[in-house]
Amino acid sequence: MRHTTFGAILLMLGIVLLLGVFVQDISLVLRFWPLLIVVYAILGHGLSPAYRGGLIIVALVLLADALSPSILGLSHTAFWAPVLIVVGLLIIFSATEHGPRKKRVEVRVDAPSPEVKNVKFAVRDETANGTSEADSASTEPGGIEMTDETKQPETETRKEGATAVEGDYRDRSAHFFADVPEGAEHLICDLDFNAGKLELAGDTDKLFEIETDPNSDVEPQVDVSLEEADGVKVVRLKIEQAHFKSSVRMFGVRTVWALKLNSELPLTMNCDVNAAKAHLDFSKLRLTSLVMDNNAAASEVRIGSREDETKLRIDNNAAKLDLVLPSDFAYEATVDSNVGKHNVTELLPRRVNDHYYSEDFDDNPRKVRMQLENNAAKLNIRRQ
Repeated sequence: MRHTTFGAILLMLGIVLLLGVFVQDISLVLRFWPLLIVVYAILGHGLSPAYRGGLIIVALVLLADALSPSILGLSHTAFWAPVLIVVGLLIIFSATEHGPRKKRVEVRVDAPSPEVKNVKFAVRDETANGTSEADSASTEPGGIEMTDETKQPETETRKEGATAVEGDYRDRSAHFFADVPEGAEHLICDLDFNAGKLELAGDTDKLFEIETDPNSDVEPQVDVSLEEADGVKVVRLKIEQAHFKSSVRMFGVRTVWALKLNSELPLTMNCDVNAAKAHLDFSKLRLTSLVMDNNAAASEVRIGSREDETKLRIDNNAAKLDLVLPSDFAYEATVDSNVGKHNVTELLPRRVNDHYYSEDFDDNPRKVRMQLENNAAKLNIRRQ
């Protein structure tokens, strides 16, 4: 059932109930209107189990009030009719918002030169047909704005080795990307993703690429900076979610991203995945380190074999995680599991104190080293 359908049902039912205040022959069947919420909780697309259960509990309370108004001390018509009309209108508005689309992604680009400070680009699409006008002047709709004290032109920042994030809007979907900063030797990616579906698969010769689904409510907010650590030029990529819709979706957030990262730079990955579904495939990437918090999420992580050693530190909390390891590697793990389920000993049968090892750990030069915490969660490890 779509949000618009459910909103229309509530709207019509609210009008009928409101008329029932003045016309006393309204059918007793209409008192069972909270069952519509139960139907939506069962058939609604993309709702989490906890959210479905919450809707059903609320519906049962409202049903009790509709059948016996004395329970809550409210008239089931005089009180709930206006509420239903308002909620129905909000649902329809949030699900069918059209007109001139105003999407914005703000990106801070920190160049290594002290002459360029806090340069901020805003890639905007404010045209009625959803097309992008990236070459327009900064005062034109769809152009590129710069909001720093010195008003440095874009060409001057690029000369210093900085990079800008660009966004192309294609009808209701979007494509975000950035080139690799000049001289970069290592990539550190900090990713925070909540309440949606995330696909990390494939690779790119750019620094990163993100494709957003046409139905996504949230687009990425990206920070790029270039720094030097121990003589190595490191580009730090920070990706978060930024709400851009003017209305709040009342029955869940739909966010679907497809993320690609550079295939040539050694990669350090730090990610938080919360209340989401994630498929992180690092098979084609040079992953050296992964730090991951998997909280109330269902995730699959595939580790590639392009680097001879990969270090993993994963916290799996009230969640499900499938960890797929390269078959020709040796494995080492420390495991802290509290009221959780895991199968670590199937691939790592040797144990010394609190460390688990695979049988070939001493002889195999290619290794995956893991620190695993599994709290009220399920962890499944297998070979590719």
